[in-house]
Amino acid sequence: MSDSIRALASSMVSRKISGTDPYILFLGAGASISSGCSRMVQIVDDVLEQHAKSEFDIWEKEIKDATQKEERFGELLRNEINKEKRTRFFEIWSLLDHDNQYSILRKHLWEDKIPSEGYDSLVKLIKKGFIKTVLSTNLDNLMEKALNNSGYQPGDFIIVVNGRDRHEEIVDQLSSSRNPLKIVKLHGTLESPKSYAFRQEEIFDFEKEIKPNLSQLINQNLIIVGYSGQDRDIDLLFEDEGKEIYFVKPSKPEAESRICQILIVRGKGKTIDGNDGKFDTFFDKLLKYVELEEKRSNASDSEPSIEGFLRKIGFAKELENPQSRYKNLTSLYVKPTEYNDICSKLEKDHVIFIIGEPHLGKTFTAIHLLWEYYQKDYETLHIRHDNLITLLHENEGSLKKLLLFLISSKQGNPVIIHFDDPFGETMERRTNDFAKGLSEFLILSKQYEHLRIIVTTRLNIFREALAEQDCQDIEELEKDLRVHTSYKSEVLVDILHRYTQFYKPLWSTDEKVVWVLDEKLPEMLPAPHNIEFFVRTSERLTSLEEVLQHVEKSKEMIRALGEWMASLSDHEQIFLLWVEVQSTSNILFINDSVSKVNIEDAYRETLAFLYKKKYIFSIPPSSFSVDKDKFDMILLESREKNSEIDKFDFVHPSYHEAFWYAIKKESRLLHWWATLKENLTNVLDDLDNKLDLVQLRIIENYGTVNRDLDKLLLISAESEDIDEKAIALEHMIRRVEVFGESPLFYSCVEAVISSEDPKHRAIFVNSLDKCFSLLPPKIIDKSMLLLVDEEEEIQMKFLELYSNNISIIHNLRTNSEFKIYSLVEKLQLVELLSKYRDKREIEIELIDNFLQITQPEFEAIFENNPILGNHLLRFAYNNIGKLRDDLSSEQKVNILNIKKYIEKNEKARPLFKHLIVKYGGAEQTYRAVQLDD
Repeated sequence: MSDSIRALASSMVSRKISGTDPYILFLGAGASISSGCSRMVQIVDDVLEQHAKSEFDIWEKEIKDATQKEERFGELLRNEINKEKRTRFFEIWSLLDHDNQYSILRKHLWEDKIPSEGYDSLVKLIKKGFIKTVLSTNLDNLMEKALNNSGYQPGDFIIVVNGRDRHEEIVDQLSSSRNPLKIVKLHGTLESPKSYAFRQEEIFDFEKEIKPNLSQLINQNLIIVGYSGQDRDIDLLFEDEGKEIYFVKPSKPEAESRICQILIVRGKGKTIDGNDGKFDTFFDKLLKYVELEEKRSNASDSEPSIEGFLRKIGFAKELENPQSRYKNLTSLYVKPTEYNDICSKLEKDHVIFIIGEPHLGKTFTAIHLLWEYYQKDYETLHIRHDNLITLLHENEGSLKKLLLFLISSKQGNPVIIHFDDPFGETMERRTNDFAKGLSEFLILSKQYEHLRIIVTTRLNIFREALAEQDCQDIEELEKDLRVHTSYKSEVLVDILHRYTQFYKPLWSTDEKVVWVLDEKLPEMLPAPHNIEFFVRTSERLTSLEEVLQHVEKSKEMIRALGEWMASLSDHEQIFLLWVEVQSTSNILFINDSVSKVNIEDAYRETLAFLYKKKYIFSIPPSSFSVDKDKFDMILLESREKNSEIDKFDFVHPSYHEAFWYAIKKESRLLHWWATLKENLTNVLDDLDNKLDLVQLRIIENYGTVNRDLDKLLLISAESEDIDEKAIALEHMIRRVEVFGESPLFYSCVEAVISSEDPKHRAIFVNSLDKCFSLLPPKIIDKSMLLLVDEEEEIQMKFLELYSNNISIIHNLRTNSEFKIYSLVEKLQLVELLSKYRDKREIEIELIDNFLQITQPEFEAIFENNPILGNHLLRFAYNNIGKLRDDLSSEQKVNILNIKKYIEKNEKARPLFKHLIVKYGGAEQTYRAVQLDD
C-alpha cells in the first residue's frame, strides 16, 4: 500500500519542479479523530443522552441484546439504529439555540484537542509548497492551530468560511491565487455558531455563485483524507470526467457510493486504505517519501538519471505522465540499423543530419543520443522548430550568433544540441531561416572540439530547403533512416513487444492475436511510430478481426488521427483548435499579442460564446483541465521565463497534419474553425491579448498551403472583404520596406481610404506614425485624401502627421507620382485646416481657392480620385450658382465648363443631382430631374 503513497509523493515533487499547480487537499471529519475530536456518532449519542434519555436507553438496550445473541447481528442492528438516532438528533438539534449548539460542539471539537502528528507533517508539506489550497468540511480549528504552532502568522494564510463570509469573498478566494495558502471551510467553523451546517436543510447547495468555482477545484488533482462520502452537497460537485483522486481513509468507500463510482470511472489516482489510510500514518509517510524524492531529484540534477535528463532538455512535464515514451526511454527505445554509423559520424564530423520519412523514430533516436551524451557530462539542449524561431528572432536572425550564444551560455562545458525539424515540421509549415545560414553554421560547428549537433528533418523538407542553398558538405553529414532497411523484422517485433508490455492492451492476453501480429505486423507497419500508435490506440480491442482492422488504419496515420479528431466531442475539438492556433502563432507572430493569448481564457471564452449563441447546449465543468488531461499523451506543455502563460504544442508534426486533414475533409472541426472566423472579435472581446482575422487566416493557410508568411499575408490583401484588407494593411505597414512597392499594398490603401466605414481609415492613419518616412511617394500622395475626411478625428490626426513630416512631403513635391498634393497645395487645404475647425468656414475659403482650378485639373482629379473629386464637386456647385460680377470672363467660362463636365459625367451626375436637390429650390429640383434625360 505504501507504494501508492510513494507514487503520490513522486508526482507532488514533479509537479513542483515543473511549476504545475499542486494537489488540492480535501479534509473530512476523519482527519480530526486522532487529535481527540469526537466522531459524529459520538456527538449524536451525547445529545440524545441529554435530550432524549428514554429513547436513547431503549436503542442501546436493543443493540446490547442483539449483540449478546450474535455479534454480527448486533452490528447490523447498530447501523440501522444509528440512522434513526441521526434523524432524532437533527430534530433536537434544530430546537437548540446557537449558544447551546456551540457549548456541545466545543466539548467535542475544541477542549483539550491538540493537533496530532499528522497535522505537523501536513504543515511541513505546506511549508515546502506542496499544498496551497485546503478544502474542509470540519468545524474544528485543528488546521489553524497546527499552522500557528509552526510559526505561521495570520497574514501567512487566509480562511474563508461558508455561512459566515460573503459569497463574493468566497468566490474571490476560490478563483484567485493571491494568498500563499487558502483554507476554505465548507460547513462552517466552530467559533461562528450561525455558520454550522449539520442538518440536511443547513447543508447548502453551494449557491449558484459558489458552485462553479468550487466544482472546478474539486475536479482538479485532489487528495481526499478522512472524508466518508456521505455529504450530499459535496458529492454533487464531483464529475465523472476530472483529474486524478487519491482517496485516503482506513476503510474503502462503499461500492455503491458516489465517490467510489467516480474513482472507478476516472481510473486516475488510487485508494489508500488500511493502516496507510489513517490520517497520522498517511501524512507521516507522505512527508517522508516527499523528502526522499526531493533528495533523489536534487541528486538527479548532478547524477545521470532519466529524470534529471528530461528536466534538462525541457521535458519535465513528461515526468507526470506514467505512459510517457520519453520517461520510459531506456526501456522503449530500439536502435535502428544505422545507429552505430550515426554515432561515428557525429563524433568524427561533430554534426549529423538524421533524415527520413515521417514516423521512423528520428526524434526518438536523437533524444536517445542526447541521453547517452548526458551520461558523459555533456550539456544537452533540445530545440524544437517553434523555439528555434524565437531564438533566431532574439539573435537578429543570425544562425551564427545563435550558435555562439548557445555555446557561451554553457561556460565552456561540452555541449550537444538537437535541432528538431529546424527547416519546418511539415511542407506547409516550412521556413528558410535555418537553411540560409547553414554553410556558416557548419563551418563554425567544426571549430569547437567539444560541440556536437544533431539535426532531425523529413527528407522532402530537407531537400526543398537546401535546393537554393550552397551547402556542398552536407551530403557527407547525412544519415537516412529508411523504411524496410532501418528496422529489420525481428527489431520491429521487439518494438511491438515493448509497447505491448508498456500499454498492456486487452488483446495482449490472447496468444493467438499476439502470434498473428508477430507474423504479419513487420510487413504491415514498418515504422516504429506507427507501431506505437497502433498499440496505444487499440488498448480496448479484443478480437483478432478488430485488431487487424486497426493495423490497417494505423498504416495511414494522418488519416487515422484526422478521423479520430473529427469524432471528438465539440468542446474537445475546440480545445484542439486553440492548440493549433497557439502553437502556430508562436512560430508566425513572435512577441505579437497573439503569441501571448492565454489558451485557457480563449478556450473558455469560445465555449461561453457558443453556448450563449446556442451553437452548443452545455459546457462541461472543468472542461479545460479535463481536455488537457485527455490529450496529455499528444501535447507538449511549456512556460517561458517571466511568463505566466502555459503554451501548448502537439508532440509530433503528424497531429498538425491530422488537424488540417480533418479540416479539409469538411468534418465538424471545419464548422468550428469557420464559426471562430466569423465571430472572432466577439469571442475574444474580453481578452487583453488577441488575434485578428488576418492572423487566423494566415494560420489556416500556413497549415494547408505551401507558402511563406509574406505570401500568406498577401493572400489576405487580395481578399474582397474590406475588414480583412484593412487588417492586412495594418500588418504590411509594420514591414513597409517589404510590402511598400507591392501593387496589393497600394490597392489595400485605396480600398481603406475609400471605405464607407471610418474604422478602416482610422486603422490606416493610426498605423502611419512610425513608418511615414518609409512610405512610397504614391502612398503618401494617396493619403492626402484624408485631409478631406468626413471624420474630423481622422482629418486632424492626418493633419498632425502631415505637419510632423512636412520636410519629407516638400522633398517629394516634384515627384511624378505626387499628383494629389499639387491640388492640396493649390487649394491651401493644410493652411485652412490649421486655421479653422469649422468646416463651413473652411468651405467658404475653399470656394475662392477653387476658382483657381482649371477644368482639365478638375477632370483629372475627379477621374483618378473620386473622393477628393466629390468634395470638389460640392465646391463647384456652390460656385456655379454664384457667378459673381468681379470674376473674369476666363474664370466664368472655366466654371461653366466644369458644370457641363459634371452634368454629363456618369460618375458625377448622381451626386450632382443630389446636391441640386439638397441646396436648391423648386426650380433647381426641376433642373435636377432634367439631368436624368
